[in-house]
Amino acid sequence: MFSDNCGGQNRNRYVAFALWFARNHLSLSKITHTFLEKGHTETENDSIHATMERAKRRLELYTPDQWYTAVRAARVSKQPYKVKDMTAKDFVDFKSMSNNVTDLAIDDDGQKIMWSRTRQLFIMEEDPHAIFFATAYGGVPRRMAVYRRNRRF
Repeated sequence: MFSDNCGGQNRNRYVAFALWFARNHLSLSKITHTFLEKGHTETENDSIHATMERAKRRLELYTPDQWYTAVRAARVSKQPYKVKDMTAKDFVDFKSMSNNVTDLAIDDDGQKIMWSRTRQLFIMEEDPHAIFFATAYGGVPRRMAVYRRNRRF
């Protein structure tokens, strides 16, 4: 996976727990999430959001349900975007999940984790209770000290 490196949106404990949850609940062997360098962060999602924003300017939306139609109709020259209707049971509260663990600010060696310098996150089958990180692309993953109160995460 790739994303921009915005700490408020992507490089944070909630995304880390979302990746952990996905790896453990979707039977994946490994997830690698790479945060792109500043100035090199334009992704296909940015293009999709821009297309939806342009379409929104032509419409007056009064209810959340109208967004389904607006997103489907946003793409006029290619196949329309697919929109999946979701309910509350389709969502997981990663904030609550992450609040049940101790501080994610240190690694297993007791070294402070600089989230602003984190370049990749890894969730691996070999240690399903851990979240790993690297501060260099292709660097050696280090394990975060992730434990639930009085037991491993």
